[in-house]
Amino acid sequence: MVQSVERAMALVAAVADRPEGAGVRELARQVGLKPPTALNLLRTLVALDYLTFDAARRVYQLGLAPLRLADAVEPVAATKRLAAGCLDAVWAELDETVVLAAWWRGQLVLVDWRTSTRPLLAARPRHLPGQAHGLAAGLVLLAWREPAEQRGYLASLDPPEAAAVAARLPAIRSAGVAWLENHHDNGVGAVAAPVLGPRGQCRYAVGISAPLSRLDAALRARLEQAVRAGADSLRLRLGGEER
Repeated sequence: MVQSVERAMALVAAVADRPEGAGVRELARQVGLKPPTALNLLRTLVALDYLTFDAARRVYQLGLAPLRLADAVEPVAATKRLAAGCLDAVWAELDETVVLAAWWRGQLVLVDWRTSTRPLLAARPRHLPGQAHGLAAGLVLLAWREPAEQRGYLASLDPPEAAAVAARLPAIRSAGVAWLENHHDNGVGAVAAPVLGPRGQCRYAVGISAPLSRLDAALRARLEQAVRAGADSLRLRLGGEER
């Protein structure tokens, strides 16, 4: 692997994780470079239109080149194709409803799902805009967002609800999974786990849900184990490193 290319792509990915922009020292620290080395690469990326530089705030943001590349490969559809086998495996093991959710352009997107064939089942969610906290997978995705993005989402909620959601996020990130039970009296329990990238970023989450009527301790343990394994399998499928 050509080291300079690897470093440049790492910088682009680091900037993409920060929609509000990031400065040289912050980016250098994240990707493990000395600031002068990072600065030279960042200037080259600006010249090639992969990044832009906001001189007033002294931060770098994505340029037009990545957007032109993204137009050629719609990310949600591409991820759906890559994730199909992982979702099938989780669903086949337990025959409960499985979902893959993504965080795309500041909101939750349902990428794909597998619905339980049981007579009593947890239906896939339907209304997603502004309701990320109403899904276990959405709580996971929120827990891994940058603080500024979390605050932007929470600002759209009523203050008591925003405070309740905000209080849960650190514990979810620490535990590595989110549980959500009987949200708005829906009679469903769900658990989700993050699909982590090589630098710990999270753009996808795998969730699985079942009716509370059969969600005993044994099934809870099996659901959590399955969703962790499914998220880890998908992490490798999407190019993550072996742990």
